[in-house]
Amino acid sequence: MNLSIAYFKIREILLHPLSLVLIFFIPLGLTLIVGHLVEKGQKQLEIPIAIIDEDHSDFSRLLVERISGQAKIHLYQVSGEKAERMLLRNDVDSVFVIKKGFQKRLLTGEREQSIEVWISPFSMAEGIVREVIASETARLTSDVKAADWVVKVYKSLDIQMDSSKTWNAAYDYTDSQWEPEPLMTIQYDQLYLEESGAGKSGFGDSPYLRLWTFFTMLGCFLTSDWIVREKGVLFFRIQSTYHGLVSYLIQNTVALFLFHLFQTLLTFYIFVKTNIIQMRPELLLLMFVYLFVCLSFSIWSASFINQIGSYYIVSFLFVIIIGILGGSFFPVQEFSSTLLKLSVIFPQNLLLSSNQMNIQTPLFISGAIVLWILAIRRLWIKR
Repeated sequence: MNLSIAYFKIREILLHPLSLVLIFFIPLGLTLIVGHLVEKGQKQLEIPIAIIDEDHSDFSRLLVERISGQAKIHLYQVSGEKAERMLLRNDVDSVFVIKKGFQKRLLTGEREQSIEVWISPFSMAEGIVREVIASETARLTSDVKAADWVVKVYKSLDIQMDSSKTWNAAYDYTDSQWEPEPLMTIQYDQLYLEESGAGKSGFGDSPYLRLWTFFTMLGCFLTSDWIVREKGVLFFRIQSTYHGLVSYLIQNTVALFLFHLFQTLLTFYIFVKTNIIQMRPELLLLMFVYLFVCLSFSIWSASFINQIGSYYIVSFLFVIIIGILGGSFFPVQEFSSTLLKLSVIFPQNLLLSSNQMNIQTPLFISGAIVLWILAIRRLWIKR
């Protein structure tokens, strides 16, 4: 088989810096740059909340101290009027009010209605902070119950003691058991994740890999613009040559795929060396499959469009929509069971799902081959 067309395409790409930028810098370079910014932003992200201490007791001051020590929470201890103004201006996500009698309720084993929460329509992280405060309140309650139980046992055994000192000693000992972490924790998954068998995380925990799926698809679409540029000018003439149009399309596509393949290998190597991902051969194989699916999508799309400007607009919108729904930017599958079920039809599912190398992989490969054949057939008919 004469591979002169593929050789010419490879030489053409090497001689054009813009082609190399589209193939290497967009998928790999932008992934590393944007991924670093996202990772840096996540580390610096803090949830601003305001807290009002109406009790002014030892327990309320201890609770405020422990909440302010949380890494991802920025705490403002303010008065009621100032807290309300801050909430209205969206300076804080939510406001927590420690009601008067907080310590008295905990000492009697009551936790209900001891803390009040103010939120606005724009509050997003109130649930997370509520869980943190609830856990710290449970810690105080558990310490009190344990100290009460020790004093009760001592009395039942008729052991002479100083009730106050014994209670404080038991309280301090119980509280120390929470450090460096609680003796018992609860780990749970959302129900729809358990039903779907997606309880375990997949390869897509890293923001870098998610972003790579977006930029790789974008790079495939941008580098497939040669079909739109050439089909109205060269394809009719190529049909009458010795090689023919089909051979021309196949060899050009293969040459382009080889460059993207090398980009994928380089990305995998860098990700492994920088500890972004683990050295897993099945992940590399799935990255190759994802690349093949993206290139087939782009060639198929290019076969329908005749104007280069329209192709760029449609390609960008298509990649953005698929990127959002497929989870390239954030795990949309965690928002609802419907999105979880819908995500299986998007190619990002190959890398971001917890069930890699399952029956969906050959289905995606088969679908990509069909799209590629349909694109070749359409271009040959439209010559």
